[in-house]
Amino acid sequence: MLRHSFFFGLISLLVGWQTTFADESRRLAELDAYWLAAARTVREGDFVGYKATYHEDAILVSHAKKESYPISKALAGWKQGFLDTKAKKIKANVEFRFTQRFGDDTTAHETGIFHYSTVDVDGTSTSDYIHFEGLLIKKNGWKLMMEYQKSPASLEEWEAASSRCDCMPLAEPRLRSKPRVVFNDDAQMLSEAPQEGTSDFVKAWLDKEAAAVPFSTYVFLAATPDICTFKTKAGETYGDRFGSDYSKGWAAGIRGLHAEGTDALHVVTEHMQNKGKEVLAAIRMNDTHHRRLDRDEPLCPLFAIENPQFVIVQPDGRTNETALDYSHAMVRDHRMEIMREIVEEYDVDGLELNFVRWAKHFPRDKGRENAAIMTNYVGQIRKMMSVAATHRGCDRLTLGVRVPESIAACWLASVDIETWVRRGWIDYVVVSTWNNTDPQLPIDQFTRFTKPAGVDTIVVMGNMIGSLSIGLPSVLDRPIAMSAKHKTNNYLAMLITESEARGAAANYFVWGADSISYWNVGIHFGNEETATAEQQARMTRWTLAVRSKESVFAGPRTYRYLPMGKGISRRKPPARNYPWYDEGRSPLGHINSPVLTLDELKKRRVFKFRMADGRNGEKLAGRMTFWVYHLTDKDELSLDINGRQVDPSVVKRFPAGTRRGGLRGQRFEISLVDCPAFRGDNELGLTLKTIENKKPIPYMEELEVVVNN
Repeated sequence: MLRHSFFFGLISLLVGWQTTFADESRRLAELDAYWLAAARTVREGDFVGYKATYHEDAILVSHAKKESYPISKALAGWKQGFLDTKAKKIKANVEFRFTQRFGDDTTAHETGIFHYSTVDVDGTSTSDYIHFEGLLIKKNGWKLMMEYQKSPASLEEWEAASSRCDCMPLAEPRLRSKPRVVFNDDAQMLSEAPQEGTSDFVKAWLDKEAAAVPFSTYVFLAATPDICTFKTKAGETYGDRFGSDYSKGWAAGIRGLHAEGTDALHVVTEHMQNKGKEVLAAIRMNDTHHRRLDRDEPLCPLFAIENPQFVIVQPDGRTNETALDYSHAMVRDHRMEIMREIVEEYDVDGLELNFVRWAKHFPRDKGRENAAIMTNYVGQIRKMMSVAATHRGCDRLTLGVRVPESIAACWLASVDIETWVRRGWIDYVVVSTWNNTDPQLPIDQFTRFTKPAGVDTIVVMGNMIGSLSIGLPSVLDRPIAMSAKHKTNNYLAMLITESEARGAAANYFVWGADSISYWNVGIHFGNEETATAEQQARMTRWTLAVRSKESVFAGPRTYRYLPMGKGISRRKPPARNYPWYDEGRSPLGHINSPVLTLDELKKRRVFKFRMADGRNGEKLAGRMTFWVYHLTDKDELSLDINGRQVDPSVVKRFPAGTRRGGLRGQRFEISLVDCPAFRGDNELGLTLKTIENKKPIPYMEELEVVVNN
């Protein structure tokens, strides 16, 4: 196969895309499908399909050779490369981007760059970026009349082409029989494992998780990314530098397994695969539970201690930053070797890259500016995994990513998730909050591009549902769904119930999610104070309730909207080292549900809430409840839903204190039958008409909607 050749698509795959519409967007969609099919012919070594994409009289123009010749001559020289690909002697791939696209209903002139790469069985690779032009005609499908291979392109030109072109699809959509359901395990069992009989203890723990929670993909924390829970040669095994007597954290379990001649990654992989689970190693891309570079901090890697020059310099001047800056090649290379060790020496089915822990990869004000560096790195990870898959004799290793909760938050973390998906690198995306379950997640921002690519779109659901606030009001109506770890009844202590899980998951599924990823569930199967029998039973109820869209709508749903960004500022540096700590935002920088202050008379304040039930305007059975603190029963408040007034006669008012304590105020309740029509993305409007005392200023921050349909 010519090294600088570019291969074009299978006409048979394009029939369904042919259309009589002449508008530009539809024309480009047809052409996108053409290039998409081209990538498949290259990957599969489909010479017949490749040959069929050309017009019989097509011409190849080569700037390097300073000549042009019939495509039949080029075909003769390229055929062997296709045969080698089909025989799995090499793996070939092609990607393309456009800088200019002209044409009409039946003709197209395409200008851009293609990236052609190969990897042979020994891991030797080639990679070429070439400027090209293509002239196509639509006659019984698009066919190439002229292919002009111009000059080599640089990586910078390739990246720049990405920003100039809306069309970046390169990978063929993957067919899925059933979406993954993901269970994240943070290796809590290693912290509780005995020094003897460690393997049996770990396996029994895994059995409890598998019996209690319905999942298909098991994700085990392997690296943070420099500190590892397995016996690593490329990185640093947790606790090793403290000597053989050290037994804190994961160390006891790690040493117990090592004494048996194994380690955690070997044990969990074999045991869970025997249960029919897909097993992935989780890589936290920049975990900073440690807040100083100190050899006495077991989670602080020696690599960082020995290379303080790589620590991110944050624009806020914080002094407790410990995350390493991915703009340094040594950082990327060191962590790549840890990932390479995992996929080459362990039988895991792939990797999950966790960009949520802690969503700091460059200075926090340079996220989007540095996204190309991270994109190139993720591409290198996929290529490394492809080589490993070839050596194993399998088609593909799974690469999943856990990303911040909105596209805006992804950019803050330098995560260009759409590009990664469109290039075919990613098998599933977990859209994740920092730690909790938020029914307001904008999942549709992601499904716009994950669905066409056939990539599993998964939403995190954590055992916690509240915010970081530890102040008033006191939460008085949750006898079981409160954490024993947090000694006061506040938002932070709130744990999710079955009904609340159904409400959140209803939103996720309706707006396009394929499945759920369970977070912070695995830590509750041992001897922690949060792992009582009644708490484990509660977790089993809610995880079973959200296993599918059908199970979600099989029972009552409670949509609970809390001020997720409230209380975060108390954790600003030096208390913690989150990337973001502004009130009203998550630690990932996502703007959360607001606290509405009613500080002006006759000024409408809006609380926006997403709700799957009632989205088509149908009547619902149930109740809406919200609290307004520092409001008395004599103060007049006007309510509307989506701009339509709620009849004051159907609104019930009670003192706030029976369910929420510590603050005076009013609880409002309205039967859903009496509510104006809902529409999916809704507005609750509050207008203060009269007030006796203006201080303290009244405010509203929590909305509850219980649907019994």
